[in-house]
Amino acid sequence: MRRVMAELHPFSSSEGHPFAVNIWPAKWIGFEGISGSIVAAFRLSLPATPKPIRLHISADQRYELFLDGQRVGLGPERGDLRCWYFDTYELGPSTSSRMLVARVWWFIPDLQAPDAQMTSRLAFLCCAEDESQTICNTGTAAWSVKQLGGYGLVPPAMAWGTGAKLHLIGREHEWDAMAGQGDGWHTPVTLSAAHGPNATNGAHYWHLNPATLPPMRDDLAFAAGVARHVERFDLDENPNQNRIYGTNHFASEARAWDTMLADKGEVRIDAHQQRRVIVDLRQYATARVRLDLVGGVGSSVQVEWAESLFADTAGFCPPKGNRDEIEGKLFQGVGDRFDPDGESRSFESLWWHAGRYVQFIVRTSDEPLTIRRFLLRHTGYPFDWIPDIDCEDARIARLESMLRRTLEACAHETYMDCPYYEQLMYVGDTRLQALVTYALSGDDRLPRKALRMFDLSREPGGLTLSRYPSHRRQLIPPFSLWWVAMVHDFARWRGDREFVQTLMPGVRSVLDAFVGYLTSERLLVGLPGWNFMDWCPQWGMGVPPNGNFGPSSVINWQFVWVLGQAAELEAWLGEPELASRWRRLGSQVAAACHQTFWDAARGAYADDVAHQHFSQHAQCLAILSGACPADVVTTAADTLLSDERLAQCTIYFSHYLFEVFGKLGRVDQLLRRFDEWYDLLDRGLFTAVESPEPTRSDCHAWSSHPLYHIRTQLLGVQPDALGFESVRVHPALHVLNWCRGSVMTPHGPVHVDLRRDGTDVRGTVLLPDRLSGRFVWHDEERPLVPGINRL
Repeated sequence: MRRVMAELHPFSSSEGHPFAVNIWPAKWIGFEGISGSIVAAFRLSLPATPKPIRLHISADQRYELFLDGQRVGLGPERGDLRCWYFDTYELGPSTSSRMLVARVWWFIPDLQAPDAQMTSRLAFLCCAEDESQTICNTGTAAWSVKQLGGYGLVPPAMAWGTGAKLHLIGREHEWDAMAGQGDGWHTPVTLSAAHGPNATNGAHYWHLNPATLPPMRDDLAFAAGVARHVERFDLDENPNQNRIYGTNHFASEARAWDTMLADKGEVRIDAHQQRRVIVDLRQYATARVRLDLVGGVGSSVQVEWAESLFADTAGFCPPKGNRDEIEGKLFQGVGDRFDPDGESRSFESLWWHAGRYVQFIVRTSDEPLTIRRFLLRHTGYPFDWIPDIDCEDARIARLESMLRRTLEACAHETYMDCPYYEQLMYVGDTRLQALVTYALSGDDRLPRKALRMFDLSREPGGLTLSRYPSHRRQLIPPFSLWWVAMVHDFARWRGDREFVQTLMPGVRSVLDAFVGYLTSERLLVGLPGWNFMDWCPQWGMGVPPNGNFGPSSVINWQFVWVLGQAAELEAWLGEPELASRWRRLGSQVAAACHQTFWDAARGAYADDVAHQHFSQHAQCLAILSGACPADVVTTAADTLLSDERLAQCTIYFSHYLFEVFGKLGRVDQLLRRFDEWYDLLDRGLFTAVESPEPTRSDCHAWSSHPLYHIRTQLLGVQPDALGFESVRVHPALHVLNWCRGSVMTPHGPVHVDLRRDGTDVRGTVLLPDRLSGRFVWHDEERPLVPGINRL
C-alpha cells in the first residue's frame, strides 16, 4: 500500500442532489459519547481483492494508517474546515483478506490540541473510487471502532503552542489493536455526508480537498547522541530543579548509555533507582520518539526535549549562554512519559518533538528496567535542495549548513515560525522562508499552500490573520501587507499567472482594508491588532513608535512599498486601471510620509510625527519603496550606513536591510552583517535564533534568509521580470575573488562559476533552456542566452 498524489477532486458531480455539489459516496464516522480528548481505532477487514483499490482517507484531527499491523501512512496534512485535506492510497490486489486499521486522535482545542490544529470533532473517513466502495467506504462497509486505553496527556508547558504530550501507560495500552485484534470493537456512529470543496448545502463539517504536499520525511534511525550527564537522585527530588554539576556525573554509567544510543548495547537500571540522563544529540532534530523497553513493571521513563540548557529559568527568555556548555545549568523541557508493563515493548510518541538536548528521567520500582533502543523518526518537509555555493570565504559554507537546517526544522505540513515553542505559520516568517525556497528548490508546493492558507484566513474586514491555520485568532496588520508582498514574490520567482490571479481578490481586499484607515492627510492611523514589525529592543512588543495609534513612518512606508508591488501585479495581469489606482495612492501616501517624517537635520526619516525616534527600519522601507526623491535616498542611505544611533534591525528585519544593501550596491555591508550569524556558530548553535540574546527560540525560520541573499547578491542571480521571464546576473566579485553555485528558476537552475581577474571577470554562466537575460559588471552589460555563456 502506498500513498499517491491525487491531482483532481474525485466525485466532482452530484447527480440526484440538486442543492449540493461534490457529495461523496462515503460518510464520516465517529465515536459516540465523547467527553474529552480521545484516541480511537477504526478497523476494517478487507476481503481478497483481485484488482487494485484506490482509497481516499482523512480524519479529524490526525490518523495513522496500518495495514496488517504495519504503518503505511500518516495524515491528514493541516488545513482548515473550508480546506480539509484527504490522502490517497493505492492498495494492491490480494488473494487473502487484509486488516486495515486507522488510529485516530482528537485533542480538545485551547487546552490540549496544538494551536495550529483546526478541528470540529473526532471523525474518520475512507472512500474508494471504484466498485470497491461497498466493501471499503465508511458509512457503508463493516467498519468498527473502539476507544484505546492507556493514553494520558501531559500539558505542553513552556512549548505552549505545540499541544499536549503523551503519557502512555503500558498496562492499559492495547498493544494488538493496530493489527485489529482484541475485544471491545463496536459499530461507529455516522456523523454526516462527506463533501468536496464546492458543497452548497447539507449538514457537513469538512470541505475535502486532495493533499497538496508529498508525505513528510519519516526516517527511522538510532539517536547517536552522547550522554553528557548521568546522575542519581532521591525519590522525593525534582531533578529539573537541580543544576548540573560534573561532580555528580557517573562516567561509568554514561558509557552504557553511549553504547545504547549508538545501537550497540542496552542500559539496565536496577530496581528502586532514579536516574537523570542528559543526552546531547549533537544536532537539532525534529523527530518522533521510539523507545524499546523490557521489564520494569511500575517504572516510568520521561523523555523530555530542550533546545538548550538554561543558566536560569526565571523570565520569558531566560539566559542560556554557550549552547555547548551544561555545567551549572538547568534543564527545562517538554516531552512524553512511558510506563512499562513488564513486557518487551516499543513505545512511540504521537507527534514529533524538537531540540538538541534530551533528558531521560527514569524511576524504577520492584523490578529492573532495560532500555534496549532509543530511536528517532526524523520528520520534516522533503526538500530537494540545490548544492551549497562555494567561494573563497569558507565561513559561508558553515553558515549555509546551519541555515538550511534552520529552514528544514521549520518546514513540515506548513512552514512554521519555530518547531519548539509554537509550530505556527506566521506571514512575516513565511515570506522569508518562501523566498529561500524559491532560490534553493524547484518544489514550490509549500509556498503555494502558504499563500492559499493566508488567503483563507482573511476576515470580513479584509485583513489576513497573522498566523494560519490556527484556532487562536491573532491580527498583525503589517503581516497582511507582507502577504501581498508574498504574492508579488511568487509572481516574480515562479510566474503562473493563473494561480496568481486566484489570489488577487484577496490582495485587493487587504489593500482596501488599509485604505479604510487613511486619514485625510493620506497617512495610516489606528490599525487594529498588534502592529508588530521587529523585535527591536527600543520598541515595546516589537511595535514601532506610534505603531498602534499612528501615524507610524515605518508602517506607512511599508504600505507605499507594497502598493507599488500590487501595481506591478495588476499591470502584469492586464489590469491597467487597478495598477494606476495603486500607483496613484502610493504616490499620495509617499508624499505625506516625506512631508511628515523627513528630518533634514538628522538626514533621515523619523519613526514618529514628533521626530523623537529614528530607526533603520524607516530608512529601509522608504528606500525600498522607490518613492523617495533621489537626493533624499542618497542622504537616507548615508545615514542608514553610518548612524549607529538609529534603532537597529534585528536578525529578522535585517532581511530588508540586506535588500537595501543590494539596491545600493553595498554587498560589503552584507558580508559584515553576517558576523551576527557567525557568532551563533561560535556559541554552539546548530540553528539560527529568533532575536538578540537572551532569545526565546534557538531555531527560528525567519533567520534563514541569508541563504537567499547569498544567491541573489553574492552570486547576483535574480529575476529581471515578473514570472522570471528573464534573468539578471550581477555577481559581487568586488568583495569576493571567486564564487560558484546555482540558483533555481521555474525553467531550471542557473549555474554560475566566476572569478575576478584584476578589473575583469572570467568564467561561465549556464542558463536553462528558454531563459535569457543580461550580465552586469561595473557599468557594462552583455546579453546572456540559453546554454553556456563564457565570460
